[in-house]
Amino acid sequence: MASSVGPDSEAGAPDDRTIPASSESVYFPAMSALEFVDVSTARAAPGVRIVVSGLVPSPWSEATKGLFRLANVPVRAVRRMRDAAEVTAWTGVDNVPVVFHDAEPARTSWVAITALAARLAGPDVVLPDDPAARAETCSTRSPARRASAGTRAWR
Repeated sequence: MASSVGPDSEAGAPDDRTIPASSESVYFPAMSALEFVDVSTARAAPGVRIVVSGLVPSPWSEATKGLFRLANVPVRAVRRMRDAAEVTAWTGVDNVPVVFHDAEPARTSWVAITALAARLAGPDVVLPDDPAARAETCSTRSPARRASAGTRAWR
């Protein structure tokens, strides 16, 4: 049996947005809070603070916010605008995203940001806990390169 989720569906009349009935329950963790604050508030705050693009949609900024949402970690965010002298003075870099956690140094690379989210989330939430699975997940090598890793071309 399927349950209808469409707003215009009549009782028992499934539409094209149905959810198959299942005997298993699905767990969706609570989503973490994202609070936009000014630079001085972010600088003084503990925990995770991120600087994201405030001018245009940035896939990197959105991915960073998504990682911490998935990790269920509360975040204070600062929007980097055109006049970003105060942000640059704080972060020491002229790009986004930038992630701070407590008194630790700024993180600007995808691997450092992902590793922080994984550490704060706990095992198997953001990245696999198994070292081999984690290495495979974080590999930057293309599938074609992995497939031919044993050949002389890649040595």
